[in-house]
Amino acid sequence: MAFHTEETPDWLAVLSRALRDEASVLEQLESAMAAQRAAICASEDDALRASSQAVGRITRTLDEATERRASVVHYLTGSEDLALNQLEYFLGEPLPLDLDTARAQLRLAAQSVAREAAVNRAVLRSAKDAKDAFLQELFSADPSSSARHELARQRCSKCVRWRQEEPGSDQ
Repeated sequence: MAFHTEETPDWLAVLSRALRDEASVLEQLESAMAAQRAAICASEDDALRASSQAVGRITRTLDEATERRASVVHYLTGSEDLALNQLEYFLGEPLPLDLDTARAQLRLAAQSVAREAAVNRAVLRSAKDAKDAFLQELFSADPSSSARHELARQRCSKCVRWRQEEPGSDQ
């Protein structure tokens, strides 16, 4: 016989809160990744170091939030690795609005972080290629300063283009 008291939590509300918390951490990660990209494009070493440390801290916090969510899902469903899109199967349809909304918020935040990560990978790849080309030109037989300036200009224009393509960018 189950014993219910005032202290017994509403586990669906606990799951909704865990999903919202995880989405919030993902949103922080998205912001930190954008700051990291801006630091790379501006060649600001201190800002890059700070944003990289922030990404590391937020990633650890995200791991904790994900573990918390997984333990609540396990408590509710008995499954340790249940995909969130299968909650209805275990919890009944339709899901409470608050839980369904929190799940959608988490999905959107995860998609946004995935996009940020893809853009950052492209920026890093481009920055590395520009650095390699710059070094190659710098140490080549033709020490033309105009070629070095052109490489620097190309690198900067790529960063400006990525900034302009960012959602909500008003540049």
